[in-house]
Amino acid sequence: MRFLKSGLVLVTLAISTNVLAQSIADMGEQAKEMVAEIKSINQEINMLATEAQQSNDSVLIQCVSAKQASVSVLKDISEGALPGVLQATTTDKAAYEFRKISVVLPRVKQFYNEAQKCVSGVSGS
Repeated sequence: MRFLKSGLVLVTLAISTNVLAQSIADMGEQAKEMVAEIKSINQEINMLATEAQQSNDSVLIQCVSAKQASVSVLKDISEGALPGVLQATTTDKAAYEFRKISVVLPRVKQFYNEAQKCVSGVSGS
């Protein structure tokens, strides 16, 4: 009976390890997608900043530039966290780095929306 119990423990551990490995892989894939979206938004806001510079409107330039700077910092944070997710050997480590990216994405979207409002506020006047 003792042998049977230890055999069950080994099977349970093997299943748990497989589930954890899948979970880390899932986090890695999702993290890559989120970082790609963050990079794309960063490119969009860079284009808005370029357009603002061409307008010679100092208020517009300052408004968009502030949002651009925030997005740039957040992009760097997400890019720095991505290898931590992809190379994590434990779900705790992967989850820690993943949370950084998942917190950054909505903030990046918010700053982009605010930058668009800067532009539409000027064109709407």
